Amino acid sequence: MLEEFSIKKTKEAFYEFLERVRCYCKVEFAIETSRSPLIDFLLDQGYRLYWLNPNRLSSFRGRYKTSRVKDDRFDAYVLAQVLRSDKSSLPQIKPLPEEVERLKLIWKDFREGQAAAGLSPATFQSGKYRYAPFRKGCIKWARDLFTELARSTLLYQPWARLYYDRKRKEGKKHYHPLRCVANISGLRYYLNYGKTKRAMFMKSIL
Repeated sequence: MLEEFSIKKTKEAFYEFLERVRCYCKVEFAIETSRSPLIDFLLDQGYRLYWLNPNRLSSFRGRYKTSRVKDDRFDAYVLAQVLRSDKSSLPQIKPLPEEVERLKLIWKDFREGQAAAGLSPATFQSGKYRYAPFRKGCIKWARDLFTELARSTLLYQPWARLYYDRKRKEGKKHYHPLRCVANISGLRYYLNYGKTKRAMFMKSIL
């Protein structure tokens, strides 16, 4: 083992990790998940990554330890050893197709717009208690715009009325299904926008 450290899930931490990695001539990675921000980051940097799913990782633990108790530090060791000895049996993680990457960026932009308009509630959790209160801190005109869009959609789109009525029967208060209709309708309109119009829309909100 050359080094041992943990990585925070931030872009700054990813670049710090990259500086450490560049100290070594050839580096490849084995990882327990096939998609994550860190994976996307490393793929963008041109590194090779291999996926070892949790079930296979569990079976490999027995090679190096009699106990099957899960331990992140030991799992990292097992991943490194399997990459050295069984790399040919591991599926290589490939970058997503360009169209999928484009949709991911569109979705990310739209989610930022949702949050700015107060349509993406902040979820609070304490123990088993979990709730999503009404988001008061937002851009009011943007929330009003999406709310009016939802009301209009309820009047003219049968799917929206069916969705709204179903949520009401589930016991949801008025604004909850209305917010959901606003999110769905907003996404549909947003996807139909051209790239330039989407950029102008996000600039006006953010």
